[in-house]
Amino acid sequence: MLTSVKVPKMFAPLFEAAEKHVKKYFSGIKRDPTKGSIEINGDRYILIRAASMSIDLFEIVRNMYAETCPDEAIQVAQNLLFDIAHTMGRQDAKNFHIKMNLTDTLEKMAAGPLYFSHCGWAFVDIFEESMPSPDENFFMIYDHPYSFEASSWLANGKKSNLPICVMNAGYSSGWCQESFGIPLVTKEILCKARGDEVCRFIMAPPAWIEKHLNKYQNRKPQSATNAAKKVAPQYFNRKLFEQAINYEKKQAQQYLDIAEVMFVTLDRDGIVTSANRKTSEILNCAKQNIIGRDWFSDFMPLSCRKSTKSVFRNMVEGVSTDNIYHENPVLTSDGRERLIAWHNTVLKNPKDEVIGTLSSGEDITERKELQGQLLQAEKMRSIGQLASGIAHEINTPTQYISDNIHFLQDGFTDILKIIGKYQEIAAQAEQGQIDTGQLSQLKTMIGELDLEYLMEEVPQAIKQSLEGVKNVSQIVLAMKGFAHPGVQTKTTHDINRAIESIIIVTKNQWKYVADMKMDFDPELPLVTGFPGELNQVILNLIINASDAITDKAGGNVTEKGTITISTRQAGEWVEIRISDSGTGIPEEIRSQVLNPFFTTKEIGKGSGQGLAIAHSVIVDKHGGTFTFETETGKGTTFIIRIPIESEEATEEQELNEQSYSVC
Repeated sequence: MLTSVKVPKMFAPLFEAAEKHVKKYFSGIKRDPTKGSIEINGDRYILIRAASMSIDLFEIVRNMYAETCPDEAIQVAQNLLFDIAHTMGRQDAKNFHIKMNLTDTLEKMAAGPLYFSHCGWAFVDIFEESMPSPDENFFMIYDHPYSFEASSWLANGKKSNLPICVMNAGYSSGWCQESFGIPLVTKEILCKARGDEVCRFIMAPPAWIEKHLNKYQNRKPQSATNAAKKVAPQYFNRKLFEQAINYEKKQAQQYLDIAEVMFVTLDRDGIVTSANRKTSEILNCAKQNIIGRDWFSDFMPLSCRKSTKSVFRNMVEGVSTDNIYHENPVLTSDGRERLIAWHNTVLKNPKDEVIGTLSSGEDITERKELQGQLLQAEKMRSIGQLASGIAHEINTPTQYISDNIHFLQDGFTDILKIIGKYQEIAAQAEQGQIDTGQLSQLKTMIGELDLEYLMEEVPQAIKQSLEGVKNVSQIVLAMKGFAHPGVQTKTTHDINRAIESIIIVTKNQWKYVADMKMDFDPELPLVTGFPGELNQVILNLIINASDAITDKAGGNVTEKGTITISTRQAGEWVEIRISDSGTGIPEEIRSQVLNPFFTTKEIGKGSGQGLAIAHSVIVDKHGGTFTFETETGKGTTFIIRIPIESEEATEEQELNEQSYSVC
């Protein structure tokens, strides 16, 4: 037989079982005034006068705000008391469930009203139409015949125009929320302190509380006439608002988790505050092991940590502009590196203060590998295109080297004959007998072999051969440097020297259609980048310039055009200009020329990759700019600007100390 709660008959077995747990819990109460302690089931409790938790506390909070915001003082007091009680209800429920080993949702909830009575809050009378289900259909209507708050007000001769059992409402909804795992709030619709016969409450999820109140009003209009006007304290609206925010946050997280790009937010110190599913997947690390970590120390390879953190620092300090594009690798839990293309923006609070950054990142590791393969394929295509010309450039000096060697061979044979005759005459002279006939033969031989001609031509043949060898060597070395697959990390290199080599390699491509003019800055600083890829860009542009001049002449070049290549330092940039006097780019296709696979050349002559690769190499890989100026019928100038970067020093010891076990 239930004695400390009143429930509908169908709920009785459930509450009878719960009552056993509650009685057992409170059976071990111990009071020890010598220590000033009260213990119940191993937990310390305190006794507090009911009026101090209702009238006094309410008045204190209200008076704190009465002067500054008198119209809101009551609302503030109710908000605070409700939140305190709601939190107490949740925590007491959690503790009780653990202590009594309760796991069933309904058992957890049923213990609440009984615990409530044993603690002196109020007796609970639950109505039959109540439906305690762990979802949005949750609804409970009940009375507190002996609410400690209303009783305190009445005992002290006080009355209120508003329901005042705020802590009862907060505590009971907190207990049930913890039991069911869903947000719940309670509204007191009738209150004895206001002159009503009972203190009556409706509990429901925040989004449904008003609906249930309206139903109650329609069903019992007389008893709820006054209740409808002043029973909607601001904290219910706040709870509803919080629930809406939590729903929106959960939905936003779902949107972020379904995205196939990384989303990471950092605070001003570079600590991860949120991460989505894709971030966890790429880092091979659970989200809970990412959030709260130092992004740069734990997830950046040492080789790029300094430069990447510098980009972040510039953003949060307002040095850089918003929506910054940046590429850098991240470090996975198993020590692998994945190259990510980031778009970054700053986050601000309502005061317009920067509080951190939001970054979306796409894994471009495979794409970059494919681009590398395309780049190498483009190199091989270029080499194939230049092969016959290079062969011709090598063949010409090789041919005259061969001719000169044959000439030297024949001349040397003739000289050996003369030397042989001199040796015969020298031997006769040693014996004191010189045959005048031998001298006559020598003179005749010298005349026939034209020794004077040999003495004049042999040095010239040797000089020409050496020059030919030098030319061939230059071509071979230029080809070797161009065809080399290149390094995977940035290195410093000489742009002027690289361009000179490419001009040699491409000479047969342009020498019949254009004169090459070079205007190099002799003081040009070294730049940090990928030499092989930059060489490919410049070679493509020289070939394009030659083709443009040929196209302008209709394939029949009678008057050479001009290709001009210049270099100079422009502030913190190195600028390369490659100009031609060709056809120029028609206005209608200027917006398309940098698109992959776009070409105006005949099938089989152009791949449509040259300018697209050039743009990717200069902009994406070197952080530079790639633009052009053109005038139809007069020519085009491609302008490359590359930042002058100092190569970052990385010590061997630091690299060895890099830790890969981040998760």
